[in-house]
Parts: sequence; C-alpha cells; structure tokens
Amino acid sequence: MRTLLASLALLLATSTADAKPRKAHKPAAQSQWMRDCIHERTGPTDGVSPAEARRICTAEQPEDEVEATKAALVVARLNAKVAKAKARAAKALDACAQAVTDRCVELADPTGGTDCNVDAGLRAEFELVCLGKPPTK
Repeated sequence: MRTLLASLALLLATSTADAKPRKAHKPAAQSQWMRDCIHERTGPTDGVSPAEARRICTAEQPEDEVEATKAALVVARLNAKVAKAKARAAKALDACAQAVTDRCVELADPTGGTDCNVDAGLRAEFELVCLGKPPTK
C-alpha cells in the first residue's frame, strides 16, 4: 500500500513538472534563404528581434523548398532502409554458406576425398539450401 501511494505521488509530481512551458529552440540547420530573410528583418536600425524575424520568415518560406526538403528526407530514409536490408541479406547468405560448409565437413569422408568448398564442390547444395534454386540439369 505504501509503495502504491509513493508511486502515485511520484506520478503526480512528474506530471505537473512536465506541464511547465518550455523554451523554444532555434532550428539546428537553417537554409540559406532563411538566414538571408532573418538578416534582412533584423537590420542595424529599426529591425525586429531575431525571434520575430524567424516567425515572419517561417511564414513566408517558399513551400517548394520545404516540400523538396521533406521529399529528400523520405528518399534518404528509404535508402537507409534498403542499405540495411542488403547488409542483413548478405550476412544471412554468409551464415547459410557457412552452415552448408560445416555440414559438409561433418559428413565428409575422413580420408579427405570430399571437396567442401562452396564455390566449387558445394555450389549446387548452396543454391538449393540458401537460394532456393532447384539444381540445373
């Protein structure tokens, strides 16, 4: 019961602590257009504050640049997924080839008459087990 009350008090304390307003952060990377726009608005005399200039420039920012950046980000994320999938597939094929070679070594004739090289002697076995290709005649 004491633990339940303590966890409830902790939950209430953290939920009220998270409700306080946060300070807005400047974007990590701004485009050249955005930097030029802010520079124009904050001029040496009669200029607005940088925060106000940023709000104005964000509202005036051309949609083409925003949409192009979003599309580039989507393409970059998809390319990263493809690269990761290729790496996983290559790793799986290597592991399968190693398993075929290990099986060959286990079942090999002790006199040394068996070729357990995946590239030469076990190519058909590798293609059948790892790639799912039926043997060619």
